Amino acid sequence: MHVYRGHCLCGAVAYVARSEPVNPHYCHCDACRRSAGAPVVAWVNFATLCTIEEDGYACVAIGSLDYPEAVAPQYHIYVQHTLPWLKRDDGLRREEREDRF
Repeated sequence: MHVYRGHCLCGAVAYVARSEPVNPHYCHCDACRRSAGAPVVAWVNFATLCTIEEDGYACVAIGSLDYPEAVAPQYHIYVQHTLPWLKRDDGLRREEREDRF
């Protein structure tokens, strides 16, 4: 088992995940875009931490990991909300999902 560490921009909040990453993905939904101020957000789930999802995993932004290159997204979700100027020619699976909000 690997240990994944991460922190916020100022370093005041840090976390440690002592589990394997689950479902690393890109999210194109409006809520993720607006919360991050970015055209798309890369997320990964861990069995530990906070912000527990419905499936019992905690979801953190891959960019908050100390070594984000260690976890590559495997698919895209909410692709119906992809901004038209964003190019997604990475060959990863794409899923349209029912809007949450």
